Amino acid sequence: MMRGRSLGVNCLALGEVQIKYAKIGPARQGPFLPKRAGVLSVNSFIIMSVKLTLGDKEYFPGIAPISYEGPDSDNPLAFKYYNPDQLVAGKSMRDHLRFAVAYWHSFCGTGGDPFGPGTKLFPWNGHPDPVQAAKHKMDAAFEFITKLGAGFYCFHDVDVVDEGPTVAETERRT
Repeated sequence: MMRGRSLGVNCLALGEVQIKYAKIGPARQGPFLPKRAGVLSVNSFIIMSVKLTLGDKEYFPGIAPISYEGPDSDNPLAFKYYNPDQLVAGKSMRDHLRFAVAYWHSFCGTGGDPFGPGTKLFPWNGHPDPVQAAKHKMDAAFEFITKLGAGFYCFHDVDVVDEGPTVAETERRT
């Protein structure tokens, strides 16, 4: 059952994964991956092409899908030189430049470093239930990926839902 609304772009809802995967190394089923979703882990790193769906809450309101407007555009949220449909050497720019959003770097990391804790506060991290918090994070991520027009995303095994205090709890969450 798909939840939320669609921008008319390829969409995904948690638990209803439609995946095309690129096998870039020896494949294994990771212990923290939702086996029921058919996710293929590639050396603990996953590359996916997905169909995206926006969740019930919009995390980036007022931001329309980013599109090509040309080098003279004064819109800071427009592509100036990347035109996904433009042919270069007989192939579209979309096919030459297969952009992916790194899930952990964009939606999990809070900016902590050896000098102190993270300072990035994400609105999708507030729920006390880790599985529901993961669903909120996915809603935000796939809204962002959809609006950016990236055809792929990548993540490590436990980026989807936070690790539990024990291996058993972590596996229960996934």
